[in-house]
Amino acid sequence: MKPDGLLTWLAVPSPSGYENALMERVVAHARGLGLPVERDALGNAWVRVGPEEAPISLLLVAPLDEPGLVVSHVDEEGLARVTPLRVETRPHGRVPARVRSVQGATGALRWKPSTDPAKGWEDVYLEAWQGAFRVGDVLAWDTPPAGHEDAGLLVGRGLHRALAWMMLEVLARFSPKKVRVYGLLAVREGVPTRGAALAAWRLAPQAALMLRTFPAREPEAPAEHPRLGGGPVLLLREPGWVAHPAWVQVLQATAPEDHQAVVLPQGPRGGHPLPWVQAGLPTAALGLACRGQDTPFETLVLEDGRRLQAWLEAVLARIDADFPFST
Repeated sequence: MKPDGLLTWLAVPSPSGYENALMERVVAHARGLGLPVERDALGNAWVRVGPEEAPISLLLVAPLDEPGLVVSHVDEEGLARVTPLRVETRPHGRVPARVRSVQGATGALRWKPSTDPAKGWEDVYLEAWQGAFRVGDVLAWDTPPAGHEDAGLLVGRGLHRALAWMMLEVLARFSPKKVRVYGLLAVREGVPTRGAALAAWRLAPQAALMLRTFPAREPEAPAEHPRLGGGPVLLLREPGWVAHPAWVQVLQATAPEDHQAVVLPQGPRGGHPLPWVQAGLPTAALGLACRGQDTPFETLVLEDGRRLQAWLEAVLARIDADFPFST
């Protein structure tokens, strides 16, 4: 996993529902790898590898969106109030952060010194540096990502989008004989219209594997969260919830020795529910530990990404040799 080309992706704002600019670059990269690309009316794109006539198919899902903000009020002095596009997003770090609107203005988010954590976004205001903000403008973080290869790190914002890069690189090297594999570049995953769910209706896979990042335990996440640099992450449901045993067996059998396992709460009882595509569709999740989740200062370990790619290749090879789901 080398961040050179990936950095150009991560520099493009891509808040939920406004991924078109990034999607154009991603599609061009996929075609440059020799992967055929299809689109749907919502804006999702997917590539396909494997025989078109294969009776069974697998869906890989990587999101392209990032948490965004929307301007909710502008006062007479030009200071703006913002709210999150995603209701579950909360302010992180209480530090000034650059933002850029989809409409082209740039500015800084600031918190009042007396911020009450319970108020959340009520104490955030937005100061314009270039251009003007208007009610309804959509914002994304504007911190340029950087590949610190000497330190083995990737630092920036929206780093879960690196998973789409990894997925395409893996699929460009994979030539399945029995299974048709779709690599879905999903939009609008952070708003109620879920890209993966709608795309799956058309693609009709027998199983799905989602790629995502997950908050690292350092410096403030709970002890049960994965450790940054501790290897790629297998995400499992909590005891008492049904998880498809075939997925558990395949992922555990192909896991690298240094992988981490995280048991997630499912549904409204937890803040990080295990992602799913459609009711009844066997779905699993692999990921990377990410420090500073949903902030301009997210951090990934490049070696974890490389090992995740190797794990994904092993999973695909195992499934192509013996598809474990009933058809």
